[in-house]
Amino acid sequence: MSDILMPVMDGFALCREARRDPLLASVPIVLHTLTYVESKDEEFALALGATRYLVKPSDPAQLVADVREVLAQGHTGGVAASTEDETSFLQQYSERLAAKLEEKLAELEETNRRLELQNQETAAARDRLALLLATSQLASSSLDSNLLLGHLVERMVSSLRVTFGRVSLLDQDGERLVVQTAWPIRTLDWDLGINQTIPLSDAPLHRFVLASGEPRIVRLDDEHGEMMETERRAARLEGCRAVLLIPLSVAGKPAAMLCLGEARQWKRSPLTLEHIELAQGMAAQVMLAVENARLHQAQVRAEREGRILADVGALFASASSLGRFSARWRCGPRRRLPRAARCTCWTLTVGLRRRWCITTIRTCGLAPRSVSPACPPPSTDSA
Repeated sequence: MSDILMPVMDGFALCREARRDPLLASVPIVLHTLTYVESKDEEFALALGATRYLVKPSDPAQLVADVREVLAQGHTGGVAASTEDETSFLQQYSERLAAKLEEKLAELEETNRRLELQNQETAAARDRLALLLATSQLASSSLDSNLLLGHLVERMVSSLRVTFGRVSLLDQDGERLVVQTAWPIRTLDWDLGINQTIPLSDAPLHRFVLASGEPRIVRLDDEHGEMMETERRAARLEGCRAVLLIPLSVAGKPAAMLCLGEARQWKRSPLTLEHIELAQGMAAQVMLAVENARLHQAQVRAEREGRILADVGALFASASSLGRFSARWRCGPRRRLPRAARCTCWTLTVGLRRRWCITTIRTCGLAPRSVSPACPPPSTDSA
């Protein structure tokens, strides 16, 4: 029993030499191979004088049965003619080796192709990971939401190689998108509309994407496309051939729209699922940073209002101890405070939604000053 693929002398040559030796000419030879599995390989081996040709893998029990059968029957064939004709043997032998070499070469090329594809995918994944890491660092570098959104769009356009990127914020009424920031990869022939509004009544596809929360790739070079001409003009997308609309949310609610536009032909530069996944990953990190910035601003406002209330409490306590000020002193005509007081007028809602004129007392030796005129009507941003 012998394999075929062996160094120095393979199974074919071994079978030929054994049949040329009178002492081994009648010895049964079983060739057991995993490499030479074609029917022509078996025909060539039997022509050289092989008793049985078995292909791996084989069932162990069946293999034992085949060997016992060969031992019981012995070698019934004679010396093959191909073993005597050197030219015929070399010709057939070369054909089998050439066929196997071509097969191995094809397998090697396919393996190399798969490895190259895997290397490209690995490099692309490494680049995406590096980009997401850089975006994460960007998101933690500032609490200015406008600055974060601007850097996000610039980096996204540069990495995805699209024509432009734009972020539009949803107004409080939820009826308009206000273009907050935009970044083109080159000079464009049309205005991206920074600080301008996009009425959702004129942009039904934008409204649908915001409501669904799912990104959408829209081809604009198709006459029967999803986006109407009125919406293209309202969204200032006249020069685009395709756009990727990605809704952005804060605290689970729609907050903004990311638009990536491509002015080149679709066949040349199509928008793919890879664009969606990478853009969503980057935008999610930045929107989280925007939400953190919003919470930070709210905390700062709360701390400022807390300091104001503390000053008010100190004012009333000081006035009560001096016996010169009434806590129910309301806004009214000109009045005078103690001689050592300097007045700063605030408008504050206290108690039962009543407006009080709060005066901060500073007893630091300043010259006396009369109270300012009556407090103006309370503004919307009053403390």
